[in-house]
Amino acid sequence: MKFTQKTVDAFTLPPTRNDVVVFDDDIPGFGLRVRSSGARTYVFQYALGRKHRRLTLGRASALRLEQAKTTARKLYAQTKLGHDPAGERLQRVASANDTFGAALKLYLAAAQSRLRAKTRRETERYTARTRVLADHELRTMWHALPDDDYGQVVKLLILTGQRRDEIGRLSWSEIVGD
Repeated sequence: MKFTQKTVDAFTLPPTRNDVVVFDDDIPGFGLRVRSSGARTYVFQYALGRKHRRLTLGRASALRLEQAKTTARKLYAQTKLGHDPAGERLQRVASANDTFGAALKLYLAAAQSRLRAKTRRETERYTARTRVLADHELRTMWHALPDDDYGQVVKLLILTGQRRDEIGRLSWSEIVGD
């Protein structure tokens, strides 16, 4: 479909579908994602080896078509030069998290003298963790959990960030409000 403001505005979701992506004829990988909720977003999709990646460019209500096309053209050129825009975005996010980690270590070093021994040990144990589940891993895990007590407990662990033993020792009086 050739994207113009008219064709984008006029596109409707087929009645049998909840979600569909239509692609522009002019810019490879540039598309419009339409959902049954009415949400309409511009996307850019590309393949890098065997991996297929999709980036959200923005909501069609907030981003003019020409702006989205300009961004899609730049992304297409980058992928043709061997770049991985989605991977680079993930690295920037990870780098920002590393910056926070460095600031946290400086703060904790300065605060050590005020902390109790047990608090220091717990803090060191917590900051020693290096592996954190990525959003897509959490999403996959969430949807794979059974709808029983086990699944509910694991979802509670994910939502609260608590340790297994902390949730295991939780009593109803701590959950039920006054």
